[in-house]
Amino acid sequence: MPTFSLLQISLDQMIGRDSFLEAAEGTETVAKADLVQYHRDLFGIVVSRIPHGDAVRIKAALDARGFPVEVVNDDDLPALPTDFQVQRVDTEGEWLRFTDSMGRVASRALADLVFLSAGQVSKLRPKSENILNAAKSWRQSDPETRMERVYREETEKEFRIEFFFWTDPQRLKLSLAAAKAIFVNGRSIQLHKPEDLATGIAELRALLPDERVSTGIRLPETVYPSLRAYEEEIRWSFHRIAKNG
Repeated sequence: MPTFSLLQISLDQMIGRDSFLEAAEGTETVAKADLVQYHRDLFGIVVSRIPHGDAVRIKAALDARGFPVEVVNDDDLPALPTDFQVQRVDTEGEWLRFTDSMGRVASRALADLVFLSAGQVSKLRPKSENILNAAKSWRQSDPETRMERVYREETEKEFRIEFFFWTDPQRLKLSLAAAKAIFVNGRSIQLHKPEDLATGIAELRALLPDERVSTGIRLPETVYPSLRAYEEEIRWSFHRIAKNG
């Protein structure tokens, strides 16, 4: 059975959480906890993978609250391609030069560039550490058996810059984290130097018109609530580009 998504008409639209939950009240196909997350991650795609009847009913409730949306078949929403990581980008006339961490260079025509996105996201990454188990006797255990490996997740900030092309590889990503640096037109950029990052983003923004760049390109200080929100804005933008020709 086909499923549907509700999409914002404009990213400038805002709706309070309580109003959003009231509009979706009684939806059996989406748990309330998931609706709370949908509201938190609101960046173009309002809710996904629901039956057509629920989509139409929620649309009417949101429209009545001054938050107009459109109903779109999920089969018509583009999936994002796999990303390939690079460390450096240089703009040279009608070409973009990408260099990966191994020093390999690839050239892409600027005319092949479809969309630019950027923004800060938070992601969980696994971390392990050794701790001393005080419950074990020093006399009965050797040092190796007294140590235990503990696994946990920690939040890591990441600033992404991504280039989407018509042809393969369609998605190239520069990833900036606390212990990493990226390079834009020869400039080294690090997370603790926001002025350099803003300059680099401004140079890239000039490559495409505003309707083909993300909020994070127009406003580099944007912090996305999640990676899902960041990627859903891209999917929403692709749908708008295809719809408008």
